[in-house]
Amino acid sequence: SKLLEPPLTGRLKKPLPLVVGGKPNAEIVYTPDALGVVSNAAKELRYWVRTISGAELPIVTNEGPAAVKILLNSPEGADKFAADVEWLKKGAGDDGYFVRTVGNRVYIGCAYTSAESRNPPPGTPMKDWRTPPVPAGVLRGVDRFIENNFGLIFAYCPRSWSYDREVDESEFGTVYDETNNLSVVWGDAADRPKTKYRQSE
Repeated sequence: SKLLEPPLTGRLKKPLPLVVGGKPNAEIVYTPDALGVVSNAAKELRYWVRTISGAELPIVTNEGPAAVKILLNSPEGADKFAADVEWLKKGAGDDGYFVRTVGNRVYIGCAYTSAESRNPPPGTPMKDWRTPPVPAGVLRGVDRFIENNFGLIFAYCPRSWSYDREVDESEFGTVYDETNNLSVVWGDAADRPKTKYRQSE
């Protein structure tokens, strides 16, 4: 179905093989943040690659020998694509992302590469509490990367958001095809939210 094809914009001239014959050909390299957002993004990516292909991509903090690198929250990527970072900071929320590919390296990043604890110093008045920005864009970027490369649709039931207990959630789920070969075919885009609190735009 054309609905499962990647967007016409942002496609790579040459696909990057992540899984070949059910064997991993890539690794997920991530730079941690204090709240574990990027770690969750790495696990999300590994989960769907494994579910679709059966291959287990290594998750590491230092680059290993794999041919293809998927770099999450990389300082190198933030420096290399500084113009994207500045553009994302002007978005309405903090979950904008960029996905850029250079050679065999795929960078998924956002405007904020780290986060401090959400707990304010003791004695801080409520009016002075500030929620620090978090690298939420990395997680959103990973989800978009999965959708646009793996022919996958994250399906949901809008009525379930109202906590309607009569809705049978088992009738809804993620749509995908299993395969033992996965490649990156889409990897050049940036997106930022138009509203502060977005669910889907």
